[in-house]
Amino acid sequence: MAGRRGNSALDALYDLHEMYLRTRGLSYMCEQDDSLESLEGGVVGGLALARGAKSHSLVTFSRANGWRELPWGSGPFEGGWIWKEHVWSSAKFARRAAWFETHVKWRRLWQPRDDAQIWFRANVASSGTQRQQTPDNPGDETSR
Repeated sequence: MAGRRGNSALDALYDLHEMYLRTRGLSYMCEQDDSLESLEGGVVGGLALARGAKSHSLVTFSRANGWRELPWGSGPFEGGWIWKEHVWSSAKFARRAAWFETHVKWRRLWQPRDDAQIWFRANVASSGTQRQQTPDNPGDETSR
């Protein structure tokens, strides 16, 4: 069950990542990584890389961190579902792979996703809220 929900959240995060890059006109990976790095968005880059590996190479990133394959019990990080390790062989992904190592690997599944959500809220302006003038309220009304 954790895998399906985790995959859906990872896909949604990837969509936000792509929207962020496109609205800034960042089409080359080095530009994308520079932008993420300048805004301390390593967790977003690491998760986007994981999502790419999940979709294109069928890599599974979650693992039970408990007794055998059960997500409870004792383990080095207590029980629960965590992000497992992965090695990327392409130098093209070196920066994002380092971010995965630093910000994602071995953390509980929800922690990097929450960090990424906080990053998006801080660094991506909401396009759903715009100032709208009306005859009764010239410039004072906010519409959604």
